[in-house]
Amino acid sequence: MHANRTNLTDPQRSVRELAAGFNNRAWDLVEASERTRAEVIEMLDCAYAARALWRSAVRDEGAVEMLRAHQLVACANARANLGAPAMEAAALAAAHERDHREGVTDFDHLMTLAANLLASFQQPGFPHVMEMQEAIARLDPEVDTAEIDVLCKLLPWPRARVLAFTRPRTTPVPA
Repeated sequence: MHANRTNLTDPQRSVRELAAGFNNRAWDLVEASERTRAEVIEMLDCAYAARALWRSAVRDEGAVEMLRAHQLVACANARANLGAPAMEAAALAAAHERDHREGVTDFDHLMTLAANLLASFQQPGFPHVMEMQEAIARLDPEVDTAEIDVLCKLLPWPRARVLAFTRPRTTPVPA
């Protein structure tokens, strides 16, 4: 038995692979236009499993993977129409982004805004969409196509409305 000891790096790699697998499956379900009841449960299970596994894999609450995991849990709960857990996870994402800037990209910030907006749709009252609209306005529809595609899958707005917020960049013509 002792001759077959596991290398210490193998369990860590396995945890990261599991985290990535649960993460990807959860996002597939979050971005789906329709989900069965079983898929809603799977989406939530995968999102929470991914967050727990990322915490174990990175061993650093400040790691950008934890920000993304909070965003995922918020979006999954919002898709499941679970307002309170969605708001809690969205608040964790916003706090993480505020407290741990290292590695956070502009797209990460956009996703934190999206998670908060989706969560707010589950609460009574009017959601605050202005910050999200301003962030979308900073996107270039010719360059940021992947980001716009993700937003179109997440936000309950038609693609034309999302694109209406963007401002195409125009380069000055040399004289």
